[in-house]
Amino acid sequence: MSALSRFAGVAAAVGGAAWVVKGGLIIATGDQPPVAFELGPPLFLVGLIGLHARLEGRGGRVGRVGGLLAYAGAFLTVTTAVLFAVSAPEVSEESFGPVNALILGTGLAILASLLCLGLATRRAETLGSGWSTLPLLIGVLAILSLFLGGALEQISERLFEVPIVVIGLAWIVLGYALWSSAAGRPRVETTRSPGAPQRAKGEAE
Repeated sequence: MSALSRFAGVAAAVGGAAWVVKGGLIIATGDQPPVAFELGPPLFLVGLIGLHARLEGRGGRVGRVGGLLAYAGAFLTVTTAVLFAVSAPEVSEESFGPVNALILGTGLAILASLLCLGLATRRAETLGSGWSTLPLLIGVLAILSLFLGGALEQISERLFEVPIVVIGLAWIVLGYALWSSAAGRPRVETTRSPGAPQRAKGEAE
């Protein structure tokens, strides 16, 4: 489980870095680097799958739903990749075709999984009290960016990338949190049995 969390942490951080590079270059130069934006979602899904595994069954129903959504997003991503490999379909902003539907479905799966796993992680504190709110925060930021990005674009087209950079940075931090939580640092919890004094019990996180 720790190996999966570490791998997922690296994937989430690399995906976030790709978005930071993409947004940063557009803000600085106006030119979009190839592949950087498309690299993010598949790596984010790997991070979400690792986050679900990190719950270790403590996420309840909302955690299970979040995990299913992450796997569904991964399936849609693989399906999209296969379509491009086989037939190289065109993605048009003017018409809504099957590939557009797959891309939209992947994005919605990532967002919904973030919110569900964010709630479950916050409740179970699987990333520690300092980090467990982060997945939910990224989901909220993603929703706000839909409105904030449009408002910033009215000032300058390049400013549309600011929310993407912020979200990318948040994914990098989440990747670090997943990586560090996989170390299984012991934490001290207190338990009290009937009629007995309070005692400390070490438990691996």
